[in-house]
Amino acid sequence: MILGYARVSTQEQSIDLQNDALQKAGCEEIYEEKVSGKSRQRPELEICLRALRAGDVLVVWKLRISVIPNSDSGVIRSPVSRSFS
Repeated sequence: MILGYARVSTQEQSIDLQNDALQKAGCEEIYEEKVSGKSRQRPELEICLRALRAGDVLVVWKLRISVIPNSDSGVIRSPVSRSFS
């Protein structure tokens, strides 16, 4: 199954562009939410991740990854890390 996840930061922003892109990508289910980027709580993302099964594909329209430097090298952290067997 192909699942999609879309998020905007404020109620005033439109999620339509993301939904259109996810539909064109063949997403069968799209999870969406309007929540600030500062918030670590993303209930729809959690529901989406719980719905994923081995062989599924998760499509995200735009993903920003934070790079947090340390003394030796950069450490890449993403908000979600999940592996499937």
